Amino acid sequence: MAERCVELPDECWEMIFCLLDHHQHLEAPSLVCKRFLSITNCLRLTLTVADQTVLVLSRLFKRFPHLKKIDLRDFHGDLDGLVHQIARSRLNLEELNLSNQKNLPVQSLSEFGSNMKSLKVLKCSRLCFLQDSDLNAVANSLPWLEELDISYPENDYGSMHDLGLLMQRKGAVTDAGIELLSTITEEGLAEILKKCCKIRHLEVNRCGGMKKIGIDSDFCKLEVLRSQGLGINDEALVEIGKRCRGLLHLDLEGCSNVTARGVKEVVQKCRGLREINLKYCDNVNVDIVAWMFAL
Repeated sequence: MAERCVELPDECWEMIFCLLDHHQHLEAPSLVCKRFLSITNCLRLTLTVADQTVLVLSRLFKRFPHLKKIDLRDFHGDLDGLVHQIARSRLNLEELNLSNQKNLPVQSLSEFGSNMKSLKVLKCSRLCFLQDSDLNAVANSLPWLEELDISYPENDYGSMHDLGLLMQRKGAVTDAGIELLSTITEEGLAEILKKCCKIRHLEVNRCGGMKKIGIDSDFCKLEVLRSQGLGINDEALVEIGKRCRGLLHLDLEGCSNVTARGVKEVVQKCRGLREINLKYCDNVNVDIVAWMFAL
């Protein structure tokens, strides 16, 4: 008499399917049976929305109830309407990517903040237009954000001096990528670090004219600071070393005003520093490497 085969529980199949390194690889097992279809649907965490996807979006939300990330970079239609639809989807979304769009859909983001408090990451790099009112809307709608990316705006279109407005609600942002914003001022950056008490990852690459990182708090939680191409000098590095004792990664590529004196100050004060990029720091001699190894 043949032995009866014991069926694997769903949890085991989930572990097996999770070994597939791309969601497209889940399509084949989803066709095997309804059980596999149900299991694979729950494993889909990321959705990229293109123009043609909008027609079936509500069905996709029902099919993939555990989505965590939605990417709208390739969408060219009614962005405000689409974000409204996402906000009403009842998903526990954690990341929304609005990069490469013309501007921020501030009205729908307000509804997003009311209905989807699970959102932690908002990416909106390479926007055509970005104004203070947009940033204020983000701060009011999504005060619990942990990561914010407003890198590479195509057109400054207004002052970014009051960037600190983003963090007025409980200082909840922990990760801000603000690269290539030529109108970012030292005072504006100081407001970020003052109001974003949990910020740990800051990118200010090529913010022209900035000579210092205004850190007023002795309890700065910065772990990663990327400041390529800035005009910061040794005095700025002394301040960073004093205020950011928990710094792990420091990127100074192209900071031509920095010398060995400032670098030594940071390395000595930030004892947990794991990585420092000094590429194209023309005033820092190669001997600094031997000095760091000797510590």
